[in-house]
Amino acid sequence: VALDPNQGISREVYSHFLDSAMKWLLRENIQKALIASHLSLSQLHMNAHWSVTLEGPVVPYFRKNSDWKISVCKQNIHKDDYLVESLGNQMIRLSGQVPKSSLTNKKRCEFNIFGEHPAFGSVKSMTSANIPQIYKDTEINSSTRILESLSILSGASYEKYDRRAGLQLSQWLDANNIASHMYLPKRFQSKLNHFWPLDTNLIYLFLIFMIGEVLVRRWHHLFSQRFK
Repeated sequence: VALDPNQGISREVYSHFLDSAMKWLLRENIQKALIASHLSLSQLHMNAHWSVTLEGPVVPYFRKNSDWKISVCKQNIHKDDYLVESLGNQMIRLSGQVPKSSLTNKKRCEFNIFGEHPAFGSVKSMTSANIPQIYKDTEINSSTRILESLSILSGASYEKYDRRAGLQLSQWLDANNIASHMYLPKRFQSKLNHFWPLDTNLIYLFLIFMIGEVLVRRWHHLFSQRFK
């Protein structure tokens, strides 16, 4: 613009150009184009499940193709090995699995994503999370101190086992067990019985009604000649 031979360019044009240029140069500081967050890891039997949230203005350009490269715990993720869930106009969730061996001897796991597109050039983002530890039964003894520490670490309540309480619970279950091996409060108990009137006194009322109906309908045939 400064080298343009046209001397009629106003100061406003220069100001607008510099303002636009500074916004483009500082775009990462003003608003990040892509933010990866909420990385979650859970260890399964053979694999480890992961999920991460992506948000930002470039999310609508995300496609499962070679323009986007993803790695989890230093494992490159193929485009067919993860799922994409839309959470909004500029937010998605990616999830998939990696070999459980990729978490061995590691305390943290990193998620990295790199993408290219003519609309914005290139963009990358990274986030990390702690790898949850799994304790085997053989690694935990019956020490009260260790169990209390485990309850604090896992957020579970620590309760001592009472043999008498277990026996009372077993007796209560046996006493309230029904044919389908399920227990429900009495007000919620229900069963399908099309012949339920036969189990009540209503059947006797129904028989009396039938006999009375026959007597009333046939009264003049049964007693009219007797009273003449």
